[in-house]
Formats: sequence, C-alpha cells, structure tokens
Amino acid sequence: MQTQEEMRRFRNDMARASWVMEAALEIRKEHNEEISPEWISGVTEGLFAATKKEGLQEGAQALAALMGLSAGANIGPNGMEVQLSRKGRKAIADAAADT
Repeated sequence: MQTQEEMRRFRNDMARASWVMEAALEIRKEHNEEISPEWISGVTEGLFAATKKEGLQEGAQALAALMGLSAGANIGPNGMEVQLSRKGRKAIADAAADT
C-alpha cells in the first residue's frame, strides 16, 4: 500500500513538474520574459517531498539553471528532452573547460 501511495505521489509530482516546464517555456517564448527564481521556487515547493529537504532545494536550483540554458524542453512518457540554446551550449562548454 505504501509503495502504491509513493508511486501515485511521484506521478502527480511528475505531472506538476511537466506543467512547470511548459509554463516556464510559454513565459519565455510567448511573452519574452525572464523567469524569476522566486517563481520557480514557489511552484516547485513540495515537489518530490519524499526526498530529503536539501535535495528538493538542489532540484529546484537545477531546474532553474536548466531553464536558463535551454531553448526548449519537452516532458513526455519517454522522459525529458531539452534543446540547449547556443548560449547554453557555450556556458556548459566553458564550465567543463574550467574543471
């Protein structure tokens, strides 16, 4: 019973995360606005709450960073697909060169 509840919660969290990605992309693409970290933090609060609290904060930061580097994203039944912008590819290449 506990495993079923965890799976249901996970599916709901995945659906909510998908909505967050779609909304963020719409804001960026259709309204040409930057997404504030406060908005991302607010809409992702409590996602995947079965994980420890520090992991949630790291996940929200990772999502914010990914959205900042991406030109587009799609979440579907086969997982997540992200298209990086030229700026995003350069930032990742620069970060890799620094390590």
